[in-house]
Formats: sequence, C-alpha cells, structure tokens
Amino acid sequence: MRVAVAVERQRWSGRGNLTASWLLIMLLLGVTVLEQTAIEAVPLTPSSSTGSRVVNEANRVATTACPNVAFDVKTEFSDGHLPKVQIQLAQPPAVHDRKKPQAEEDRIIFGTMITGKDRLHEFLAEKSASAFAAQDFARKVLIVVNDSPDYSITHYDIPCVVEIFVEPKKYSLGKLRNIAINAVPVGTFLVQWDDDDWHAPSYLSMQLADLYKKDADVSIVSKQTRFFVLLNSSYIYTPLLVNVVVDPGPSSRSALHPRFPRAVDRGIEGSVLAFKSPQYAHVKYPDKAKGEDSTYLSNVRRAGLRVTPWSNPFWAYFRLYHGANTWSGQHYGIHHIKGEGIWCHIFHGPDDVERGCTDPVLLDYHYTISKTYAPWKSIFDQVDRERRHAEILNSTG
Repeated sequence: MRVAVAVERQRWSGRGNLTASWLLIMLLLGVTVLEQTAIEAVPLTPSSSTGSRVVNEANRVATTACPNVAFDVKTEFSDGHLPKVQIQLAQPPAVHDRKKPQAEEDRIIFGTMITGKDRLHEFLAEKSASAFAAQDFARKVLIVVNDSPDYSITHYDIPCVVEIFVEPKKYSLGKLRNIAINAVPVGTFLVQWDDDDWHAPSYLSMQLADLYKKDADVSIVSKQTRFFVLLNSSYIYTPLLVNVVVDPGPSSRSALHPRFPRAVDRGIEGSVLAFKSPQYAHVKYPDKAKGEDSTYLSNVRRAGLRVTPWSNPFWAYFRLYHGANTWSGQHYGIHHIKGEGIWCHIFHGPDDVERGCTDPVLLDYHYTISKTYAPWKSIFDQVDRERRHAEILNSTG
C-alpha cells in the first residue's frame, strides 16, 4: 500500500513514470493540470475494513471507505498556486446558514489535520486519527494534509479519511491549514484536529451541542490538559481574561479562579469548531509557520462571526508535548511540571496548587493516554540518536 506514496516521491524528485514526466512538462509550461476523475468512497461494513484504501496517483489523494458519508474528491494542482481540493458530497447540504434549522442527522463534521516531516509525526498522526474515528458523532470525515513523502495515514485503513499529499517543505503551516479548510464543503462543520492532540470519544458531540446552545458561529475550548509524554506528567491549563468590566454571567466564569470572580474564559486558539457558511469560507490562515492560530481567530472575529468559549471538562481535550512540537516546552509551560509521573497538577496563575486526578474520568483517560503513547520514548530516542549521528557525519564530511 506504500507504492502510491513512493510514486509521489518520485514525481517530486523528477524520477517518476511517463505520466509523471508529462505532468512535470505541463507544469513547467504553465499549463493548469486539472484531474477530472473523481474518487468515490467505497461502501464499507464494520467486518470488512481491510483493503478499503483507494489511491488516485494523479490527484495526489488517498481515501478510506466511509460508511456514513458519501462523497467525491476533486483536485487541481497547478504550478505556483496553492493546491485546490474539493470534497463534493453525494447529497449537498440544503442549509448554508447555521441559524436555519438543520436536522441532526444531516450534520457532518470535517476534521482538519496537518502532518508530515518524519516517523515521529506518523506515530502521532495515527493515534490522533484513530481518536477521531472513535468519536461517537456518526457523520464525520478527517481531512489530512501530509507533506511527508515517507508515510501515509490512509495506509492504516482508519475509516473516513481523505489524505492530500503535498510537496515536502513547500508550504507554511498556515497555507497547509488553508488547503484543508478549502476542501470542506460549505454547509458543514469543520474542527481543527492536530496530530499531537488527543480527544475523548464524546468531544465532537459535546462541543457541537455547546455551539448550538450558545447560538455561536465558532466554538473554542476553554481548558486543556497538557500532557508531557516523555515525563508522563500533566497539568491543567485555563487561559483567562481578568478584571473584565462587563459581567458575562455565571456560565462563563471559571470555578478554578476564586481570586478572580469576574474572570472570563478567553478560550484556546487551535481548537476551532465552526459552521462553514459562505461568510466563514472567506476567512483564511496567514502564511505563517508559527502563531497562525491566533491570527486566524482574530480574522474570524474581524469577519463578524461570533466566537464563544466552551467550558469543556478537563478530560475532553489533551494537548501533548512530545519534544517535536512546533513550539518549545517553555511555551507549553513545562516549568509547571514538578517531576515525572505527576498527573493533574493545577496551575492557578499566581497560585500554584497541586492536586491529583480527583475526577475518575480524567484519571481513566490519563491511563489510556499513558498506555497509548508508551512506545513514544523509544521512538523519540531512536530518531534523536539517528539525528545526532547524521549531524556528526555531516560535520566531519
């Protein structure tokens, strides 16, 4: 199943087959290449998932079968332009306005994941994609934009995945996110689903319900458990705005901050769940490798869309620090960790109160994550040794 990925690598390095050579010539001549052949999801039953992966080499797209959502995928790759990928539903949404009634069974959520680089991220992406597939929300599809020529998430045969292969190191993280969001059909929901996050199985259902409850266009989480994989330790993170003049009401206050009774949840960037209306479709990520989430959320608000924080339970959303993140350990607050094997430390701004996982669900998910990511240290150490060895060879060159 890795043959198609190898073909893509050959195409980008100029060693592809005849079709790839003609494609390269057309690109050099400035001819727009539009693949008209659509990919239709193959029906899948729970007992026959093996072999459901479908690859279209010309489209640079791979899909896995999706029992609850029928769709086609069309792409356009042209030299000098951002790849265009469109998911076309067999039954397009009749409603393009979130405020208009939409039956629950008609709602579809598209996850957007950016991954690539190396086998460290392959390990993380497979775990995160599996957590998406385990969501109790039925009608969902995960869009993966992968800029690594060395692996494919659809190889794992996780259901309802659309994987888009792009050239390595060509696009910023912001542009890669735009490729994914542009693929989401108008009239559906999208949710950011990073490869180094882990979500509880009820995450999507709960966040979508909160968005409707608050009559908002966009929902972001207000709390996350930051789990440091190499230390097997975690702390609770709740960013707040304090000394707010306007009383937001008790539902928006944080019970964790008795010293700041008027504090409100600011919300966490990079946790967007939104209805993709025609208005929302015009909002884009900046061409940035870091800090793109903050700018994007500002752009969403500037477009007049209502953003509301969801006062989620701590166990719903785990942010993983694994040593190969975009941001450093200092950015994620590694200095709050008091040692190895300490779970559910709670940081209170100027206060610093250590607590164990008193919530049984939170404790249970800690055990789940600790077990799920147990192989990480050996993988990380091996890659780190290989990297240091390569650096030594290059320096002695």
